Amino acid sequence: MVPTITSQPMDTTVCEDEEVTFSVVATGSLPISYQWQVDDGGGFADIGGATDADLDLGAVDASLDGNEYRVVVSNDCGSVTSVAALLTVLEAPSIDTDPAGTEVCEGDDALFTVVASGFAPLSYQWQVDDGGGFSDLAGETAATLTITAATPAQDGNAYRVIVSNLCDMVTSASAVLTVFSNPVITGPSDVQACDGESATFSVTVVGSGPFDYQWQRDSGSGFADIAGATADMYTTDPLSTDDDGDLFRVVVIDDNGCTATSSSALLTINLPPSVTAPADAEVNVTQTAMFSVIATGNDPFTYQWQVDDGMGFMDIAGATADSYTTPPAMIDDDGSLYRCVVTDANGCVTISANATLTVVSGLFIRGDIDGNGTVFALVDALYLLEWAFTAGPAPQCDDAADVDDNGVLFPLIDALALLDWAFKSGPVPPAPSPPDGCGPDGTPEDPLGCDMDTCTVE
Repeated sequence: MVPTITSQPMDTTVCEDEEVTFSVVATGSLPISYQWQVDDGGGFADIGGATDADLDLGAVDASLDGNEYRVVVSNDCGSVTSVAALLTVLEAPSIDTDPAGTEVCEGDDALFTVVASGFAPLSYQWQVDDGGGFSDLAGETAATLTITAATPAQDGNAYRVIVSNLCDMVTSASAVLTVFSNPVITGPSDVQACDGESATFSVTVVGSGPFDYQWQRDSGSGFADIAGATADMYTTDPLSTDDDGDLFRVVVIDDNGCTATSSSALLTINLPPSVTAPADAEVNVTQTAMFSVIATGNDPFTYQWQVDDGMGFMDIAGATADSYTTPPAMIDDDGSLYRCVVTDANGCVTISANATLTVVSGLFIRGDIDGNGTVFALVDALYLLEWAFTAGPAPQCDDAADVDDNGVLFPLIDALALLDWAFKSGPVPPAPSPPDGCGPDGTPEDPLGCDMDTCTVE
């Protein structure tokens, strides 16, 4: 009787390294022989030595996946071929690319990715070792692990992933997370500046230097970079009231490429005080002059008077009020300039306009020592000698008493010079001489002068 197959070989699905056996059950006249065949893509061909009712493939690998197997059963009466049975070999998971160590800055996201292959679906479970051994990360079951906004506390953590499918599981190599701390910025502080002055903003940075800096300014339309402002300190150009309320900040990048942005600093522009101009003054020799200013603005104010006597303006010691009275004027003080430096409560400074001091010598007649407007040589000479030797009244005009106009009073010599002119035809006293009459000093550069007019020009 021709063989009959009563139990066909069955399709089989196994994992790699599992043992596979295909079987057939046949009846018919004995003896019955078997020849197993395989189709690995090129058509069925006999398998050498596979002549039993069972085909034992042993532990299979992925190279056999998709092969078909059948058996030809024969006896002396004929043969019959079984149906083909499909072998499916499921590939165990394997790691093609391990996750790599990652360096990020504080606050940035860190990504770890594994590339795995094997029979789908693949399952993933990420684990972390933060110093106490690896443990599962809840919910982290994708091929990529995202550490959101990494913190310095996570620096040095190790991460790995377990990949599994129906057949097996495999664990990746571990990857270390490095978290760089961002630079820490102190400052800048709010700044108050005076109209027309500059303002300086500065910061102190701690971290992994060297640092790069970029200052930014917000004038009402959002922050924008300031060209060339790339140091830890920034000084503005001279400012105006239009700059009041502007904001300044700095972006700092450290040696690891980590970035921090400072807090904003407010710029306040203060108007300097308004100061009236001191008036020019004209005084006679030995008189004092007073200069004064009125300041308005952010009081209290401080004052410092200055004088320029030809060598540039210099502070006058102790002249720190809103008015200043000069010492008794000398003819050398003529043309001196005075001004006042006024500082308000905000440190803003205004320098007043200049005031000119004019020093004039009074009108006199040289030799009119008693100051009666007329020269009587004997009377005036005696007046001078009484002052010098008997504590008589002082001359009304020093210049009038300096008969020889040598810039120094020598009472005896000047008295004799007057008498010599009057009674012995001696030299005429220098201008304003008695013959010429009343007038100003002809030698104003000497230290003597008149603090009043002792005569009248006719």
